[in-house]
Amino acid sequence: MDEKLKAYTHPERVRRVDHKGKYFNAAGPHLIEPSRQRTPFIFQAGASKAGKGFATKHAEAMFLPGMHIESVRKSVLEIRQTATAQGRDLNGLKLIVDETDELAQQKYDEYLTYADLDGSLALFGG
Repeated sequence: MDEKLKAYTHPERVRRVDHKGKYFNAAGPHLIEPSRQRTPFIFQAGASKAGKGFATKHAEAMFLPGMHIESVRKSVLEIRQTATAQGRDLNGLKLIVDETDELAQQKYDEYLTYADLDGSLALFGG
């Protein structure tokens, strides 16, 4: 980025890059406008110490695993403390959407039927 000219690119250096491959074709130009922050929106998925550290410093959003409210609460408190120490403020959010509130609640209830404590313990214990 050229701060003086307020230019992100040199137009004369921009060229179209198309991809035609075995599995997919893609037009070279990016089809979405940049976000207001002008940088990629960073999601962090991972609950390791390094992952949490990266998220609290750089990420706009974080996926948190957890089968029990208390374990998730503990992670959230640790993450908020780390973020606060770095001058950042974080909020939590869980989204489940559908055409109506009732359908969204049914979807959430269905998701809960797939939760398996023993399977989760095996996954995270492995």
